[in-house]
Amino acid sequence: MKLKDYFNKDYAIFLVKKVTEVYPMFDSITFLKQVENKIQDQEYTKKMLLFVEIFDTVFPSYIETLEVFEKILGEELSSFKDMCDKGMWLAPISKYVEIHSTDSESYYDASVHFIEELTKRYTGEFAMRPLIVKYPERSLKVIETWSKSDNVYVRRLASECIRISLPWAKKMTTAVEHFEQYKKILDNLKNDPNPYVCRSVANNLNDLYKHNKELFWIIIKDFKKNHPTENTNWIIKYGSRTYNKEQRKK
Repeated sequence: MKLKDYFNKDYAIFLVKKVTEVYPMFDSITFLKQVENKIQDQEYTKKMLLFVEIFDTVFPSYIETLEVFEKILGEELSSFKDMCDKGMWLAPISKYVEIHSTDSESYYDASVHFIEELTKRYTGEFAMRPLIVKYPERSLKVIETWSKSDNVYVRRLASECIRISLPWAKKMTTAVEHFEQYKKILDNLKNDPNPYVCRSVANNLNDLYKHNKELFWIIIKDFKKNHPTENTNWIIKYGSRTYNKEQRKK
């Protein structure tokens, strides 16, 4: 099944069952009718935007809607391998937060809290990026805290959401423009025991090399100090892959 085909009428019925358990006044008839009329035969990206439009017509205020959504998140992931299989149903909800979290500064704390919970069940980096752009200093302080979390999914989020060239997302250099904070976040993760977190940090470095080689080498040289661990060395090697490829061509 193609990803876009997952989000169909059956998915809408599945979501209705979850929502009505915690929000009995939910207008499920209107929701299902709009899904049937608008969602069919659309591509994935368009479907996500249409779900947000429909959510806007059937849910209460943004903060109240986040409270409803948090109640249906369910159990946390037990493996990164389950992120898509078990968490994909949350994609329209993530898009809702991504679209609306910056509508008001008063939404900030609730949005950040929800994104932290969301990433334990699916992924939160796309929802977080608009907040980083609009409130960079405030957001990077939050992300630095995340980089020291006991939760591996939150630590991965700390790295992934600040990437310059996150796949399927707009290019974002905001975090790098606050380089000391950006560097501190990656430094907190340079010896992470989880390979998925290490890969994210390495991807950050590879993105950075393509964007600003001088800043890339500042971090690499810092990572190499004080007897780097095996994980740190792996991050340096994988994060330098574009540089190494260029050297091989010479």
